[in-house]
Amino acid sequence: MPFDRKESPSSEAITSPAQLVAALPENARPKSTDDTIRIDRANDWLKENATGRKIVWEYAIGEVQLNRMEGRRYRVSISPGNGNIHKLHGLEWTVQIGNPYSGTISLEDILDDTADLLTPFKGKIIKLTAIIDKAEFHNGRLNIMADGFIFNTVKTGYPAAVEELKSGSAAERVKRIELIASFAVSAREAIPKLVEMMEDSDATVRDAALMALYSLDPTNKAAAKFRPPTKASVDGKYTKLLKVFCVPADRATYAEFRDSGHYKPYPFYGRHRDIPEGTWVWVAPYWFVWESPAR
Repeated sequence: MPFDRKESPSSEAITSPAQLVAALPENARPKSTDDTIRIDRANDWLKENATGRKIVWEYAIGEVQLNRMEGRRYRVSISPGNGNIHKLHGLEWTVQIGNPYSGTISLEDILDDTADLLTPFKGKIIKLTAIIDKAEFHNGRLNIMADGFIFNTVKTGYPAAVEELKSGSAAERVKRIELIASFAVSAREAIPKLVEMMEDSDATVRDAALMALYSLDPTNKAAAKFRPPTKASVDGKYTKLLKVFCVPADRATYAEFRDSGHYKPYPFYGRHRDIPEGTWVWVAPYWFVWESPAR
């Protein structure tokens, strides 16, 4: 390996692009914006050390565009403004958060009241909070794909789901619980609220909260009553559960169920880390990793 890697990312928030790459090994620091070998090394390092980290720093906003979806809900597109150039290990890089090509932050299904609070940020420098999905150097830019955005104090996505967890219909509460579970280590702060949701009046919400709690903190006393769905064990075919993690986006690929087979350990899968070797079974929106039967 060209450099040492951390076992897991810190839970502390990163307050600047410079801090994000401060620990980048010497032999992974690009000497120019077309230094292919060191950029590749830097991106390997970022993949293992930036994914899942929380960022909280000043960010320049360009345009804020609204497109109505249905009823009171909007798609909000936020483009980067001027002022997002940072010196990182001696080189200037444009730091873009959002789509790696356009730098646009796209927010779906935003209520009109929240969209209205976002529009005044046009042309402003704001405090942006987010959770990194992926970060990489490319074409003179440090591209950061992220989610769970807070614009100053305006919450969207995961932070909004935590705040609104107890509101809305049972289906809406379940959807928020699953969104929270999908944020893995970053969602640990929501564990007390998930424990509260296990007292919800609706059984489907209680079950969703228990599943989410077990996926985030299987040693939690409140998760002791968890039992995986029969479907997840493929009617008893697998017996020793190793890990459960939530990836709602995989529903588009695997539908509602898939006995996916044996896989070697994964250091990370999306926001989730340290996936052990075993047999993966998909019961939407969760992966269940089981000890593989002896061959």
